[in-house]
Amino acid sequence: MVLYPSETPGPNTPGPNTTDPDTPGPDTTARDATAPSLRATMASRPGGRDPLLLLEAARQAVRRAPFAAGAQANLAMILIIIRRADLALVAGRNAILLSPATGAFYRTLGHAFLTQGERHMAARALRRAIRVTPHDANAYLSLADAGFDRAQPQPAVAVAAADSAHAIGCCRQAILLKPDHTVAFNTLGTLLRTAGHATAARTAFRHAATLSPDFPEARNNLGVASAECDDPEISVRACRQAIVLRPNYADAYNNLGTAWHVMGQFAAAARAFRHAIALQPDNPDPHNNLGAILCAEGRIDAAIASYDRALARQSNNPLFHLNHATALLHRGDFPAGWAEYDTARQALATPLPVSQPKWAGEPLSGRTLLLHAEQGFGDILQFCRYVPILARQGARIVLRVRAPLVRLLRSLAGVAVVGSLDDPMPPFDYHLPLVSLPPLLGTTLDTIPADVPYLWPVPGEITAWRQRLAALPGRKIGLVWAGDPRAYHREAHQLDRRRSIPLALFAPLGAIPGISLISLQMGDAAAQAHPPPPGLILHDGMAQVSDFADSAALVSTLDLVITVDTAAAHLAGALGVPVWILSRYDGCWRWLQGRDDSPWYPTARLFRQQQPLDWGPVIDRVCQALIALNPPVAPGEPQQNRALPGSPAEIKPGRITGGKTGTAKPGIPAG
Repeated sequence: MVLYPSETPGPNTPGPNTTDPDTPGPDTTARDATAPSLRATMASRPGGRDPLLLLEAARQAVRRAPFAAGAQANLAMILIIIRRADLALVAGRNAILLSPATGAFYRTLGHAFLTQGERHMAARALRRAIRVTPHDANAYLSLADAGFDRAQPQPAVAVAAADSAHAIGCCRQAILLKPDHTVAFNTLGTLLRTAGHATAARTAFRHAATLSPDFPEARNNLGVASAECDDPEISVRACRQAIVLRPNYADAYNNLGTAWHVMGQFAAAARAFRHAIALQPDNPDPHNNLGAILCAEGRIDAAIASYDRALARQSNNPLFHLNHATALLHRGDFPAGWAEYDTARQALATPLPVSQPKWAGEPLSGRTLLLHAEQGFGDILQFCRYVPILARQGARIVLRVRAPLVRLLRSLAGVAVVGSLDDPMPPFDYHLPLVSLPPLLGTTLDTIPADVPYLWPVPGEITAWRQRLAALPGRKIGLVWAGDPRAYHREAHQLDRRRSIPLALFAPLGAIPGISLISLQMGDAAAQAHPPPPGLILHDGMAQVSDFADSAALVSTLDLVITVDTAAAHLAGALGVPVWILSRYDGCWRWLQGRDDSPWYPTARLFRQQQPLDWGPVIDRVCQALIALNPPVAPGEPQQNRALPGSPAEIKPGRITGGKTGTAKPGIPAG
């Protein structure tokens, strides 16, 4: 689920609010009597700084002294505040005509152009302000908002990078000129965060908050950056400080909820999001974020209603559609969920750079269909099950997948060619992402093609693994305790922290007799087994594994795989090997709700977390289930091992069938 932070710029960010409307600039105040009169009018009139009263006062000042440059500049700034940039440009130009050596007037003109969205003209005016008044920190700050002057066309990425670097440089120059410029530090943090430099952004926001302890925007933004730096405790503290300074601060409540979510404090997160909604009901982000919490808590109908409210306020947000789709799929409402997911996928995915059309259900007899991967290993292993169905329609199927899957997926029935994403594009008639197959084939909860195995290891490699493991006593059980951390993707990284389990928590398995544990763990988390926790004997099975075909050969020799929700679960399920899946509290949509089996994998059993981040009871239930397979016996009595569902002792040669197979779509052969 994608949660949205809310970064706020502060009251004096570059743009129409950078300069106080009653302060036209030091050189004009000395020359022009209209500025003091404007300040006096503001102070004395009922309503104080009401924009309409300010506008009337500024107009009166211009009528009294039409050739006073300061009066024209004041009028321009009031017009900027009320979003009348067209009239502000006229007044700003009048001020410059009357006093062309006043840098602050060029800055005002730049603000007017920014309000109108003319960044190029704004940059020209602001650079002129800097030439006239080289030490004007606010002019540099406003130029950062205007962006870089692009005289020549450039690629979009180059333009964005040039804009970002130039804007950051302007902010740094403003800080050099005025080291205590709170707004400059806040703006610098915003630009650094947008450029992907969360750690540097947090430093800038911390400077802003230190310089102005009563600046709530800086505290809020510090909370956002701290969350992105994987420091949710600091994020919670900063957001709370912002709320103390401004009790009705909706953005800070939204960000507080996001930090609580990362910490697994779902109830606190929901309260914060509801506060944000009460304060700002038309903001779609807290509605979406509350939906994510409700979905995590299993309150799917309430989550869908919350997503509906977010989409009613921002219907073109693809991430809202993605969350909405996930909730529908979680509920088992596959037709609506697939349709919504496809809407989000088309907006978020990078299109395949080919001229051939996407397959939309046309007859495939004699045609070549290219199926390509957009998702992770687990999704590919799950959805490649549709290849045999398409092949029976007469299609020639070509697969393009990530390289570690190539050898294994060549075992799929009906596949003609399997290549990696780095291989040249083969000839084809249609193409489609693998993940788009379920809706096109009319998959419902009752028609999931669940015949297993649908993937097969290389026979010779199975023999080799049986020989390697022959000396191990008892049931041979594979263990995977962590997923891919994906530190490059913040949302995925946070999810992995919730699904992965420290190996130390599996230590109780070491006391269970009649089993041998084999590590199937890949990646950095495998180092936790060197050495394993005290009392846990763990045999390393991955030294001879280089791809998924090797893993498949190893897994096929095991009696059981115990794994967190990662690709190993899909591999075991696709091979027809019994697999126990330890599912996090906010479990994946594919495992549905309220069941410990899976319609996708007949040999799977779910062990669900009952409280966020609390794996102890889950490990206890796994231990009890293992003991039940090998109950203790009295001395001298033979051991009676119970057969695992889907184990070789229970399965006849051939396929395991899980429920109905095939598709509900007319004309599509059953799976």
